[in-house]
Parts: sequence; C-alpha cells; structure tokens
Amino acid sequence: MEFYTLNPPNSQFFSDDVIGSVIQRAGTAKRTLEVSDRLASQVVGSEKANSRSRFPKEKYARGALKCPTPSESEGGAEANRSISATDISRGKTTKLNHEATRRNQDTGVLTAHTRHEVVMELILQKQQYQRNLRRARQRRYRQRKDDHLLQLEEDINQIRHEITVLQQRYQAHSAGVLPENNVWKVSLDYFRVFCCGLQKSTGLVDGVCGPCVQQDFVLTAMSANVMHNTGQGTETLLDNWRHLSRMFGDFRLDLGGLTASVEGSVVATTTTKITITERTIQNVFPHVWDSARDPTSPAASVAGKLIGRRIVLQGSVHFEWDEAYGRVTSVLSRSDFLTPMLHVLGNLGDASRVFENALISADFQLRHVPA
Repeated sequence: MEFYTLNPPNSQFFSDDVIGSVIQRAGTAKRTLEVSDRLASQVVGSEKANSRSRFPKEKYARGALKCPTPSESEGGAEANRSISATDISRGKTTKLNHEATRRNQDTGVLTAHTRHEVVMELILQKQQYQRNLRRARQRRYRQRKDDHLLQLEEDINQIRHEITVLQQRYQAHSAGVLPENNVWKVSLDYFRVFCCGLQKSTGLVDGVCGPCVQQDFVLTAMSANVMHNTGQGTETLLDNWRHLSRMFGDFRLDLGGLTASVEGSVVATTTTKITITERTIQNVFPHVWDSARDPTSPAASVAGKLIGRRIVLQGSVHFEWDEAYGRVTSVLSRSDFLTPMLHVLGNLGDASRVFENALISADFQLRHVPA
C-alpha cells in the first residue's frame, strides 16, 4: 500500500545511540560544549547525507512518496545500522583526535618551557664566559704592568752601574793624561802592558810590543825590590806573569776603575778572564788529572765540567807609590777564583777538592812556582 508522508519511512529505526555513545571527556565546560556541538553537527550532517542518498528526490517527492515494501524496509534497517556504527566510530575517532590534540598542546607548552630554560642557560653561560674573559684580560694587563715595572727597575740599575763604570774609567783616563810620571799613569800603563799576560815572542798586542816592552816597563816604572804576591824583585814579578799566562788559555786582564787610597796608593778594580784547558788541568790541578784517568771516579766528571769553560774573576790590584824615587814599590793583586768555580761545579765539596792540592789558590795566587 502506498502513502505519502513527510517523515522518512525508516524513522522508527532511528535512536539516540549515536549521541549517547559519546563519552564526555574531562576538561573545561567550554571545551566539552564545543566538542558536543561538533559531534552533533557531524551526526546530523551525516544523517541528512545518508537520507538524500537513500531517498532520491524523484522517488520521494512531495505528493509522490510511495511506501516501501517489506524488503525495502529490511534493507533500510540494515543501512541505518551501518550508518549508526559509522557515526559511532567517527565519534570515537573525533574523541581520539581531540585527546591527541590536547597532548600535543601540552607537549608544546612543555617544549616551550624547556626551550625557555635552555635559552636562559645559554645566556647565563655566555655571561659567565664574558666575565671570565674580562678577568683574564685584567690579570694579563696587571701582569704586563708588573713586568714592565720590573724591567724598568732592572734597566735603571744597569744604567746606574754603567754610569759608575764610565765615571771610574773617565777618572782613570783623566789621571793618565798627566805629563809627569805618577802612580795614576803607572797604574794605567800596567794594565795596558799586561792586558793579555806576558807574551812569549815579540809582536803587537793592542799597539804595544810584547816581552821587550813589558820588561822595559817593569824596569823603568818599578823599583828593583818591588813587592808582589809571589816574592820580591822585577824578575820574580815577570816570572809570575809568565806562569799565569802559560797555565791558562786566552788570558785577559781588564781595568774596571782606579780609586785613590791612603798615602798616595791606588786601588784598581779588575776583571780577569781565563779559559780552562786540558793543559790547565795538567799543570794547575794535577791531582784532578791523575784521578780523572779512571772514568768511574768523581774526578772524571769534575774534569769534564772544567775543560773548555770560560771563567771570569773579579778582583783588585793595590799599587804603592814611592814619591822620593817616583816608582811603584808594591803590586799586590787578588781575584776571586772560588765563586766562578762553584758556579761551574755546582757544589762546595767538588770545589774544595779541586783547590786542595792545586798549584793556585782560591784567590788566584800561585802557591809555588812550578818547575
């Protein structure tokens, strides 16, 4: 039987299962209402679409609707059940999507918070690095200032020392230009003549002839019984110079300055430079040479330290002058030989053993004239 109606023929199969199956999620009321509205609109929209697809306009037009047969009603019920299942699955999917969206939002908030902490940590690290860098620069600046002050003090002391030396040399040279024969002139000539020791053969040494000039100077400037460290007389003085020049290689005597002493005497500061050779060890330190033949003995290492070393000795020479005869009556010299030997050997024990049976003393004096 056919009849016309404004309601769909399968309206008796509709139910609230679609809406009732939606589980309300925990959250704010506003969010819950928004989700419910969206679900309702989706369900209504899906029902309208399904109704239009199942009942075309030309079949169920106003005034021309026809009641479906039982078979059509059964088919509509099955379609309705499938629609309800689809809507339920869509509702569950929407719920899962909203939960995922909320988790993503929470994760985004945490990520933003973590990013903020990382940025703040980087800023603090950069600030700490800048502070450390400034402190290091300040330390270097203060160190440079301190080093500069120390260098200035050393330069000032060096300049003062050079000024003192130049003043002494100026006084010495000024005294040496005096025309008459006096203690100042004789003292200057003494260092000029014996600056390289006693020469073996004639030859020019700083513009001065060797042995002949040295011997003439001693005979004319000093008394016949002149006193010196190793004895008395001009010949003994020349022998002393001869032995010193033979014992040490590259002998050099330099004048540092002249100063006046009591009763017309003059004191000269000197610098003596010598080189210790194998011949020096044999002639001056024979006990070291004999012991050094055994490579395992301590003397072997001592000899190894001494051979080839350039030694600088600081000393002085005291000149006594006789105003009546116009000649030098005493020439006494002394140099510190122990201090440079300590620097070379490194300990006092080795230095004392070296000078124990040596032919020269620690003040650079011959103990006895070798044969």
